Amino acid sequence: MNTVEPITHDLALRRPLALGGPVAYWLVGTTSEQRYDVADRPMQGEMDPFFFLTKHKNFIPHEYPCRTEFAAERRGKRPTPQGAFEPDRVWLPFGSPRVDLSGFWFRPTVVATWASTALDAVSDGRARLRLRTCGGAVLFVNGIEAGWMAPYGRNLEASQDFEVDLVAGANEISIWFDDLAERDARYFFQLDYLRGPAAEQVLPTTVKGDVAAAMEAALDAMHFEHPFYSGGEVALVTDVALPVAMDVAIVIEGDFMSIEPPVIFRRRVEAGARRITIAATEDLPADFRHFAVSLSSSGFVARRVFGVEICHATRQGRAPAILADRIGEALEEVSNFAEADTVRALARLATGRGGPETDAIIAAALPAIEDCHDCADFILVPLLWCRRAYGNSIAVDLRHRIDEAILNYRYWMDEPGNDVQWYFSENHALLFHTAAYLGGHLLPDGRFVRSGRTGAEQSTVGLARVRAWLDHFEAWEM
Repeated sequence: MNTVEPITHDLALRRPLALGGPVAYWLVGTTSEQRYDVADRPMQGEMDPFFFLTKHKNFIPHEYPCRTEFAAERRGKRPTPQGAFEPDRVWLPFGSPRVDLSGFWFRPTVVATWASTALDAVSDGRARLRLRTCGGAVLFVNGIEAGWMAPYGRNLEASQDFEVDLVAGANEISIWFDDLAERDARYFFQLDYLRGPAAEQVLPTTVKGDVAAAMEAALDAMHFEHPFYSGGEVALVTDVALPVAMDVAIVIEGDFMSIEPPVIFRRRVEAGARRITIAATEDLPADFRHFAVSLSSSGFVARRVFGVEICHATRQGRAPAILADRIGEALEEVSNFAEADTVRALARLATGRGGPETDAIIAAALPAIEDCHDCADFILVPLLWCRRAYGNSIAVDLRHRIDEAILNYRYWMDEPGNDVQWYFSENHALLFHTAAYLGGHLLPDGRFVRSGRTGAEQSTVGLARVRAWLDHFEAWEM
């Protein structure tokens, strides 16, 4: 592990550190990811529409077999840091007390990250630090291990205090943290400075500290010109002028399920600028979009993510007065402009657009179903309709692959598997049961691998579960 280099006063972003406050400025390394598969097995349980009504915020009271095995391997045992710290990006807090890398992983995945910063203490002294995380973490101060924690509770925050010795001047603080990510994962750490000698946070930079501070301030005050866009030019504005000319990169992405490649714009913005032009609305993909804005000067990159709704209402014009025309227009819009998923494939088939392009959309969606990714149920049900209603418009080889995917899919938790599909919420439960009903009906003589049932039997079970779901919804949700 690298030790802290002497910090040149001009090449650092300095921030006060209050007793009891968080250490919020960090250099963060890349996050390593390693798939974590266990043996296939069934699970016990039922749909749980009230799982979120738990004592602990964000705690999920359902445990997948992968978490059971992972916890048996690692809970309460010292984590083993991997590799050495290599900075990949700057973490600026923008009001957050923690380094939060939370996200969504469709298969069980072990994630691990290094982070490092420095504290400039006015004197030698003993300090108490409080570390919070859900997974495991090892804390180092000036290259010496100060302690570790390994609760490894899924999305359940834990904390532990550590007594450390600081020296007058720069002190390197490094943390290695890891966890098992199962679909939505709270992957973060927070380090609070409970007591100790007076100190300030010091983030090494490659630009003068006042420039780095102005870049942070510009991003902190930045916002879109409009709350949503249905036409016109999309731009970001800020109350804090950029202190020097700099490069700007804007990476535009959808939500965690988006399969579209990011749209990237690069700009050179002059000193004093308060507005960053991005693009015309019609040149951006529709839907709620995340805009990751990076300001870069002399190797220092400050980044913040913004979000806004993009819709193409101006291009689409007024909706037709007749229902059939509105349906036709919707199918045309989805066929030509939606993300390239099975919903778009279904619209294309319904409008006579079968062929290589539509087959390619379906083929690109199949790996997620074949591998039982979480949220594969969202794309499986439209695929079943594609296969059922328009099978003759799909290439023969692809049609056979679809059938194999249907037969090998995991339709409910009582079937063996090692995935982290979310069986417990009402929307997913209905999709699973609908898929079992439709898939079994489509292939009545096929053998569904995980349940061992024939298609006819699988369809019967799926239908019974759909009816039970509707009874539940009528009794409790309407």
